Amino acid sequence: MAALQFLSNSRDAAVSYLLYCILHGRRGGARPTLRGVGEQTVSVLDCGALCAAISGAAAPRTEDSAAGAQLDDLLAYARVVEAFNRYETVVPMRYGCCFARPAQARTWMLANAAHLSALLRRLEGCVEMGIRALLMATVPPPAPAARKAASGAAYLAARKADLSLAQHGERVAHTIRDVMADSYRECFAQLEHSAKSPMLSMYFLVERGRLGHFRETYARIATGGAALMLSGPWPPYNFVCGPTEAESVLIRPSI
Repeated sequence: MAALQFLSNSRDAAVSYLLYCILHGRRGGARPTLRGVGEQTVSVLDCGALCAAISGAAAPRTEDSAAGAQLDDLLAYARVVEAFNRYETVVPMRYGCCFARPAQARTWMLANAAHLSALLRRLEGCVEMGIRALLMATVPPPAPAARKAASGAAYLAARKADLSLAQHGERVAHTIRDVMADSYRECFAQLEHSAKSPMLSMYFLVERGRLGHFRETYARIATGGAALMLSGPWPPYNFVCGPTEAESVLIRPSI
């Protein structure tokens, strides 16, 4: 999301506010009272037709404590976004999007109002569902030693295994998309290549009112050579930073 380039990195000493998500402005009814990263109170900053959920940034951690606390911070951040997403449409931000003062947040929202409003309209009433498919390799991958070998035969064997896996992933993705065709707005897929457990990850933008239909349709999928796992609903992270065109499938073999 190019608009986020305005925001500072959370490690900057001048940064004092953390941005969680963008919401609709001028909304009736109270929003939940939440605690975010570092137990900081989350507030909603109004900016006309848009709002931003923010909190004070947690105090910088020492290098020794940072690694152990990072997971806690990420979980706290995710809980805040999920809490807002439970009741309304959100444009979720990635962890670490920060700014120095609330006035800077308003300036940023005003400068990017058209883009952010378009995202809210696109995501309106929707959540993200995920389907992961553990793929069974159709061609045995070459041994690690063979992959490192300089011979042309070893290189071609590695290419054959990679391309075969990508084609298998495409077939599984198309099978899933065909079965689920009337249950989502947008979908894209990514192949995570691994010799031990190659995984196809699919992300679906689903209207809240059709979640039951989505789950029922998922139960009817039959794919040979793939074990499926369903997850969600989640805030639509992958439809803010991922592809914008509906029905796109992005599967890239690793070479």
